[in-house]
Amino acid sequence: MVYDNGGWNAVRRAVEKEHPDGIAVSEDLTHSSFTVDPDLTAPSQVVDCYSCVIETTDAARQKLEAAATAVVHAKLDPS
Repeated sequence: MVYDNGGWNAVRRAVEKEHPDGIAVSEDLTHSSFTVDPDLTAPSQVVDCYSCVIETTDAARQKLEAAATAVVHAKLDPS
């Protein structure tokens, strides 16, 4: 599962912690926001596995329940 929060908060927080009065903070130059909306489902397509984009909590619950059911009923070839 990948959560797209739109940026790297760890980078921003580290800069704010170490240099709270620095120009990177005052000018919002921490370079931790994504301006492009990446297709986070693309890597799964390369290895032919299922992926989806979930927009709501209810949809997440439904997809996770379906995934758990699929795993429980999976038949694996041990060879």
